[in-house]
Amino acid sequence: MECVLAMKFAIGMALALSLGACSNNSGGNGAIFKAALAELFPKMIDTGANAKPAKAPVLTRAAVEASGAALIRIKLETENARSTLQGVSENGGYVTHISRFGQTITLRGGLVTASRGLGFDLLAVEAASTDPVITAIPLADWPDEVTRVYHFPAQGPTGLLVPVTCRYAPGERLEIEIVEITYSGQQVEEICSGADVSFVNDLFVIPETGMIWRSLQWLGPEQGRLDLTVIEPFTP
Repeated sequence: MECVLAMKFAIGMALALSLGACSNNSGGNGAIFKAALAELFPKMIDTGANAKPAKAPVLTRAAVEASGAALIRIKLETENARSTLQGVSENGGYVTHISRFGQTITLRGGLVTASRGLGFDLLAVEAASTDPVITAIPLADWPDEVTRVYHFPAQGPTGLLVPVTCRYAPGERLEIEIVEITYSGQQVEEICSGADVSFVNDLFVIPETGMIWRSLQWLGPEQGRLDLTVIEPFTP
């Protein structure tokens, strides 16, 4: 057990230190970045067979800014545990974030397009670049509806494909606080339906820019919705 825990910690630190590819500043791999990582993720306490993580400190805006990293926080709607994930790779607009437990979330803009390690995997999502959850545009310019195809594991070469059409229903104005910053935005319901499925995504949108800072997004019929907060967005 001690060896396994040591290996997990080493892998996690290696991934964290590789964040230069997603860093918002060129000094990400320096001493400041490493110090920030110590605040973002608790260190492993080595107590032999009973090794366990220390209690996670409260995340501060100073630590976020010092890290220079893309950061998100996630929680399954049906659970209370939250995880903070750091961006580790970007490929053609798809940014993959990883937690210290090895969970991964891939975002294309604000849309979750893949998940691993949460229970039931979302393999991919096909969507047009004009999808307003992918490309931020002012809320007044959002289309009446969009189409997507969700991909899930299943028998057969194509797996399970779930096509849906989504339309939007703007709601009330509200404010939310994300790690010491208060954002004023608007709730938008994304109402999606297909041949055998229907679900609602809740989005917190800045109307003037279309930036989505928090959302509850459907990850499949088995997984349900993911509560996702953007702490620090990826900056190319």
